[in-house]
Amino acid sequence: MLGPYLFAAVLAPAGAGHAAGLGRRVKFTDDVGYIRINKGGDCWSNCGGRPNWAGHCGYCGLSNGSPGFCCHSDGRGHCSDSMVSALGGKTGYHCVVPKHFDNDSRIQTRTLNVENCWSKCGKKRGWAGKCGVCGPIGYCCHADGRGTCPGAFSASLKAQGHTKWNRCIIPSSSINHMKSELAVGSACSDLAVTQCRTLGSFQDQMPGGAMRALSPAFHNCRRFFTTSACAADRTSAGEEKPVCITRVTNKCETEPKPVKAKAAAKPAVQMQPGWNAYQREFFRYLAHTGGVAMGTVSNLMGSVDASNGASGMVSSLTDALFGAGHDS
Repeated sequence: MLGPYLFAAVLAPAGAGHAAGLGRRVKFTDDVGYIRINKGGDCWSNCGGRPNWAGHCGYCGLSNGSPGFCCHSDGRGHCSDSMVSALGGKTGYHCVVPKHFDNDSRIQTRTLNVENCWSKCGKKRGWAGKCGVCGPIGYCCHADGRGTCPGAFSASLKAQGHTKWNRCIIPSSSINHMKSELAVGSACSDLAVTQCRTLGSFQDQMPGGAMRALSPAFHNCRRFFTTSACAADRTSAGEEKPVCITRVTNKCETEPKPVKAKAAAKPAVQMQPGWNAYQREFFRYLAHTGGVAMGTVSNLMGSVDASNGASGMVSSLTDALFGAGHDS
């Protein structure tokens, strides 16, 4: 049984840690599901060719930090049931990657063209932090890391050369295409969305006592903070420094597309108020008969002569259905 949270280098119950060889922290849960990808080669051979082996392998990973796994259709080795089911009936070895994962080092930001946000946000010496002037999710930050701005935001400003004044910056999203990494016809792209949260914003939503660990807020809190931090009572004083993570969602052409149920066909003709009892009954019959297409209903109804009562209707119906001069 796999642990509740997985990291790129392990397939056992694990706590916080870094993915080996990636230089970044990549975190995901096994229940998110996986996608089969085609790297254009045999993953078993490229992952060492060990007998009866299956599991995490760098060859199956993607450049966006997505951990890859080389799994066999018979469930051997260290691949979970969810990984094997992603093969979609394909036999042998194939690469799979998580549908989405969290990355706390790949941070997407956008710098806004707002002049002098420091003056408009209170003009406090040495201040930097969240401010409505920069929008509902925006921060007025400085490249030197002062105040309560996320560290990734200050680093982003420094990398852009904005080192003299505070600037408005917001978490954002981006789309990355990875066609060159995969076989032709098996392209993948990802959507990376950055969010920034404080521990207090989760603690305000969580119930106390034993129910805390069962709450959705607690589960979401663990995406950003350690389990012990999320479980602790709120004791922090003053402003909290937010933590940012980026949720990366993989979309690949090899992912099975859901089959949409066909909508029930609507009758081409509706029952008319002016029809008499014979015409209405005939219409109901046609509507529930698979042998007569609904597209011919209007033509049939127009051929019905109900003026002579039931016998006249039967005669005109048989003419309409089988043609005049038929054998009784």
